[in-house]
Amino acid sequence: MGVQDGAPYCRPSRGMTDTVESIRGTLNQKYPSDGPHLPYAGVDLSGWIVAALKQKQAVQQVFMEPPVPVSSAVDYIRQRADILIKNGFIPLFIFDGATNPAKKNTNDARSAIATKAKEDLEQMYANPNETDLAKLFKLQQLAVQVRKDVLYEVLMMAKEMDIPVIGSAFEADSQIIALGKQGIIDVAVTMDSDIPYQGMCKTIMRLSVQSPDGNCCLATFTDLLQKVKSKIQDARQQDIAKARKRGSRQFDNGLTTVPSVHPIDI
Repeated sequence: MGVQDGAPYCRPSRGMTDTVESIRGTLNQKYPSDGPHLPYAGVDLSGWIVAALKQKQAVQQVFMEPPVPVSSAVDYIRQRADILIKNGFIPLFIFDGATNPAKKNTNDARSAIATKAKEDLEQMYANPNETDLAKLFKLQQLAVQVRKDVLYEVLMMAKEMDIPVIGSAFEADSQIIALGKQGIIDVAVTMDSDIPYQGMCKTIMRLSVQSPDGNCCLATFTDLLQKVKSKIQDARQQDIAKARKRGSRQFDNGLTTVPSVHPIDI
């Protein structure tokens, strides 16, 4: 799901400036390229699967009649796993487990969006004069859901590629954080901002397959803390400046003087 308004702090403003190859290079001291061991990259697999099913070819395959395998979704995941492998990582696929009760409202809202999209699709299908293909595709994207056969194909692909797979108790991001703190994985690979904010030292985001070295954004917990700290300090300074401009030295907490601003220790 991600932290609300948190994604911009997890990536550089200049865009995708990192590569999987360069990130692997930062681990050479611990894992020499000619050594017996390789670093593990814990993949939040649900994010990859959902993103794969939003692609145009996958959407077309999902809604095809009679049903056909959604091979493009598996290809999407295979290509990204290949990038990790070719650049010296061992991917570790991590599936979501049971639904987290704390996210019931969020999950219900997502389900409602998908249900509404399906209803709108049925109305479009029933209208022979409907020609808005862009609207049709958008509704199909909203209505698409993960099918069991897609999960099966992904598991078979992982087996063929010798990629280890584990299931988490609840959401995969919590499992990834635990594996990172135990030193079992060295980087996380995800589509959202939950994992960097929960303390993962290195997180690969927005992984692209357009180049063999794997363009991406690297979010580190240290940089993230510094960005958030700076944001808090800037906001505090703006609040003080606004109060001074109004000529008021009163604050909501009853202070009658403007407190000095000290560095925030996080």
